[in-house]
Amino acid sequence: MKKSIYVIIFLIILVIMMILLKNNVKYEQTIDNVQMRIKEGTVTNSSAVIIITDGNKVPYIYNTWYQIEKKDGDIWKKCEIRADNYMFTEQGIGMPKTGEMEVYVDWSKYYGMLENGEYRIIKHVYVNNEYENISANFKIE
Repeated sequence: MKKSIYVIIFLIILVIMMILLKNNVKYEQTIDNVQMRIKEGTVTNSSAVIIITDGNKVPYIYNTWYQIEKKDGDIWKKCEIRADNYMFTEQGIGMPKTGEMEVYVDWSKYYGMLENGEYRIIKHVYVNNEYENISANFKIE
């Protein structure tokens, strides 16, 4: 009788521990689950809409920072910022539950109107206490 009571108590404790552990599981985030692309038909020489897709169970937090680079041969070169005073906020932007968000980017106030050419927009994703880059290519014609 005593043995069966101990077994039952042990099983109850085991079940409680499993429930608690399941609720505290930390989901691994990986940059491999994040993609960025340009929304079709939105590119102008002054702006575009980017779409960020985050397939992580717990998505990353994003901010407003971005950088534009132009392709020169096989080399990507940073575009010159033409604004005297510019600032990006570090305000966190959460990913909607759909795992996808659209962001309108008007680069004309920082970079002016872009000339014809091949470009990419780069955004930071904060991963393990450092920034990783995601990017999307586009053309101005």
